Amino acid sequence: MPVGAFAQTAMRIEKGFLAYGHDLDTDVTPQMAGLEFALAGNKDFIGKAALNGRSDPATRLISLSFQDVKAVPLGNEPVLAGGRIIGKTTSAAFGYRVGRPVAIALVESGAIIDGGAVEVNIGGEIVAAGMSVAPLFDPSGARMRPAAAGSGKVKGDVMSNVFPRSMKTSYPVAVAGEGCYIIDESGKRYLDGSGGAAVSCLGHSHPAVTGAIKAQLDRLAFAHTGFFTSKPAESLASLLAEHAPDGIEHVYFVSGGSEAVEAALKLARQYFVETGQPDRRHVIARRQSYHGNTLGALAAGGNAWRRQIYGPILVETSHIAPCYAYREMRDSESEAAFALRVADELETEILRLGAGNVMAFVAEPVVGATLGAVPALDGYFTRIREICDRHGVLLILDEVMCGMGRTGHMFACEADGVRPDILTIAKGLGAGYQPIGAMMCSNDIYRAIEAGSGFFQHGHTYLGHPAACAGAHAVVTTLLDEQLIGRVKGQGRKLMTELQSRFAEHPHIGDIRGRGLFLGMEFVADRKTKAPFAPKEGRNKRLKAAAFEAGLICYPMGGTIDGRRGDHVLIAPPFIISDDQIGELCDKLESAVAVALA
Repeated sequence: MPVGAFAQTAMRIEKGFLAYGHDLDTDVTPQMAGLEFALAGNKDFIGKAALNGRSDPATRLISLSFQDVKAVPLGNEPVLAGGRIIGKTTSAAFGYRVGRPVAIALVESGAIIDGGAVEVNIGGEIVAAGMSVAPLFDPSGARMRPAAAGSGKVKGDVMSNVFPRSMKTSYPVAVAGEGCYIIDESGKRYLDGSGGAAVSCLGHSHPAVTGAIKAQLDRLAFAHTGFFTSKPAESLASLLAEHAPDGIEHVYFVSGGSEAVEAALKLARQYFVETGQPDRRHVIARRQSYHGNTLGALAAGGNAWRRQIYGPILVETSHIAPCYAYREMRDSESEAAFALRVADELETEILRLGAGNVMAFVAEPVVGATLGAVPALDGYFTRIREICDRHGVLLILDEVMCGMGRTGHMFACEADGVRPDILTIAKGLGAGYQPIGAMMCSNDIYRAIEAGSGFFQHGHTYLGHPAACAGAHAVVTTLLDEQLIGRVKGQGRKLMTELQSRFAEHPHIGDIRGRGLFLGMEFVADRKTKAPFAPKEGRNKRLKAAAFEAGLICYPMGGTIDGRRGDHVLIAPPFIISDDQIGELCDKLESAVAVALA
């Protein structure tokens, strides 16, 4: 049979991926050697991936020669690479024995074996043999993502249908969570030092939360809020209102932080329309803030990099200076004077736009993702509240990342002694167990809408989802019953002390800051001048990779200063973190810093 030829009877394959090949004849590159593939328990399919074949350096295609093709049905067999299970076959998958050379072709649902050439783009380190199939992919375009040695990444991942955050990254598969750890399918354990993105406040697999969700699913999974309310939504709203800042009495449940901010902006606009002030339309926020990725929330955010490509379709928003003392306080200023100076920028901007044209000021009490845990200085939000009241502007505080106990207070604004008109929460509300967020508002705003149209012109399908609300109620109850918010203050002090002892004199760490278990460190090329590293060096990316390799999840970001320059890392572990785990976190962070900032 000629090169690349197969039996011409087409067969439909239901599930799988390219997995295996060995003992072929011509030259190969060194990267192709050393990976072992096997089907567990099947001696006919064991061998090394010392693949030989015709390799075209220009296209990186490898053509394999087969003879005496025979289809062998396989059923639910583990597929191994390097001794680790990377998948299973299905009853509709086939192995192809072709004399001494062997190739196993396990392809995605609906693919048709059409007898084409055996070619695959090896993509660097990973290598596997296979056949052309149609219509799912053209073999000349089939891509295989590289995996770093020992990283626990899936090897041979060819045709994932998931649209990932980055197409240039090969992600390990998470299979379990246990307290402060996430475990991948190779068994590697990662200490969750940032709670994902400051989400997993209770850690992973908390029985009270998973039990509440399961019980609710058994009773009622979904009831559309256009027709019903639900007991979990009512109970959660009451619990949140009971512990909210004075006057914040009404809760609008959504599915995440961006939705919460979007709802807050729309409520602010509708409030002014319904109270006879339709000219109030402008939003003021701060540079280097982040309020979400939907268009309204992104427009409010002040991070230039995140906004750049979407600028032409964003609503115009004003941005004033953040309360970012490390970078923006003058040498001659006291902290109190700096706080008042940057707060007064709000009044200057309100007057520039016209006081009767401004509807809201949006700010994070502790700036998270884009600045790296920067709390406002004393007096800042007091002055902000005074300015908003003087000009009839609503104060929207975004606590999506810093709220729900993360800073040692149920609501982060408690530390600043200020009450917003509208408040947004999300991440820690659901703790990662269900997608949920909330927009909370004052009784004054609610009553104005009630007395007017009586209808908030907004909505999503999954508002007040019963299972999500049941899970969140269990999260908040656990925070209160187990006194975890107070624990955040104690463990936060211990973590800050440990970070200071290890990094306060580091030549490339300029600032260590934060509140509670919401801490950050800013990287600099020069401590004296505070000069940042060149953006092209990607120090934040280096840190993330080094920490992940060491088994630590943390949250590094670039563009700290202006959306382009500057690097920092955010540390936001689960509230249940132990003293020993604080030590482990800092040990792994220290080793990553040594690699990334060398």
